[in-house]
Amino acid sequence: LGYALAKELHALEATVYAVSRTQADLEALKGECPGIQPVLLDIADWTKTRETLDTIVTEPVDILINNAAIPGPLKFMEITSGDFDEVTNINLKSVVNISQICAGKMITTGRRGSIINISSMYAIRPQSRVAMYSSLKAALDALTKTMSVELGPHNIRVVSMNFGYMWTSMLTRRLPTEQDRQNFLARESPKFPSGNVYVPIKEAVNSILFVTSGLVDSMTGCGVLVDGGYCAA
Repeated sequence: LGYALAKELHALEATVYAVSRTQADLEALKGECPGIQPVLLDIADWTKTRETLDTIVTEPVDILINNAAIPGPLKFMEITSGDFDEVTNINLKSVVNISQICAGKMITTGRRGSIINISSMYAIRPQSRVAMYSSLKAALDALTKTMSVELGPHNIRVVSMNFGYMWTSMLTRRLPTEQDRQNFLARESPKFPSGNVYVPIKEAVNSILFVTSGLVDSMTGCGVLVDGGYCAA
């Protein structure tokens, strides 16, 4: 999602800072979109993240999209202390850190801003084998609400995007074979009234662009469901 979103924003002539801890991904993105500013960074490192972004991001910030996430252990009884810290650092703590940095820049310049937190349908309707992921996404949705209240007086909007399944690297690792994918579709399809188990990446990108477009400036402190009806079923 982040790769596709960065490309689309670049096509719209935005100045894009793309943050990743994977050098190959940044090189590929830079090859397709030479104007993008690649930032190689492990956002789990609080201090290094602050030092890097404070140095590199010198232009006013209008939009921040917090997209990074890892799934963590699938089963509740398999979660270790190390797992908990690793997943929390990336899925939640980094959002606090980077949002503080970018919101501070928005406040300093007096510009209207939008912060988009990429959440999940699992924050609203969790199921088995996603204990860490769903609980931290639920915490992220609560953080979105709190941030919107505190940052609203500074003309900063904060919105969660609660997406359904997307065909990203996270899901492909979980379903490595064609048989795995067919079994997954057979199991999950009845849960989606729309019949669409997967949210197309393009639709996810378009929904984010709409929320940040200036067409819905009254939208803040809420979650936007793009999930094929999963949470309504």
